[in-house]
Amino acid sequence: MQRQLAELVRQNQFAQYERLRARAGELKDELQLVFRVNADLENVEQMLEATGLGARDRLGEAIDRLREGVNLLWTASRNVWGDREHRKDYVESSLRVATASPTLRLSNQSKMEWIDLKKTAFSAGVVVHARIELELQILSEEIAFLEPVILGRPRDFPFSEAKSTLAFE
Repeated sequence: MQRQLAELVRQNQFAQYERLRARAGELKDELQLVFRVNADLENVEQMLEATGLGARDRLGEAIDRLREGVNLLWTASRNVWGDREHRKDYVESSLRVATASPTLRLSNQSKMEWIDLKKTAFSAGVVVHARIELELQILSEEIAFLEPVILGRPRDFPFSEAKSTLAFE
């Protein structure tokens, strides 16, 4: 009976460990998408100021890339745990920026309005980035706590081997 209970506890810890690792992977992917969308926002703003041959084409390409990144981010944030409101605000403000982009060629006032929308979206992206980093830190600590139990390693694993090899030399 004691062995069965110990085995159930081990299986439960292993399942938790795997869920935490999977979630950390999802968060890292989402973090890359946040970086991409914010970089695309900056790129569109730079293309607004571009002049010369092909400037309009480059702006169109930048807008398309922004839309693609926002769509990927929207898809990725469907299976979000935790802080949904900040992520939702970021996705919605990025979508507003992406859909407002075709009207940029009209006037300076519409460009200024777009830049205000972009600043709001970028700021929301910074908040989401900080929240993801915090969640990743918490997950990393939980994973680090479970790894010695699951994998049978000492708590100070990377350093324990270095100490032991130095002791034998």
